Amino acid sequence: MVTVMTRDFRPRYILFTIDSDENVFPIPRQLMISTLRSYCFKLFDRSLKEKNMFLTRFNGEKGIVRCEHTDKQETIHLLTSITLIGGKSVTVNTIATSGTIKALVKKHDTGDILTK
Repeated sequence: MVTVMTRDFRPRYILFTIDSDENVFPIPRQLMISTLRSYCFKLFDRSLKEKNMFLTRFNGEKGIVRCEHTDKQETIHLLTSITLIGGKSVTVNTIATSGTIKALVKKHDTGDILTK
């Protein structure tokens, strides 16, 4: 008999950028996290922790959110639904999704802004 190990959590990393006509940059990391929390609760009636979402990297204009593979579309919907950060009008655009941060940064972060 062969037993196969299964992973319960297969992460997906979603790269996003924030655009705004108003002077909001750089957005503080804590403000971005509180905005994600607020929108997550509004949309899904659950916390970021319950959804297993985490802001892994953020530089004030660009960031990476980790989520479960089964929640990828919901996470993209959450990000694109954000219209206000700190009372300022913004647009969040998702750029790419990957199974690893390394691949995402290598392919899409030309300025190495999101590297540790």
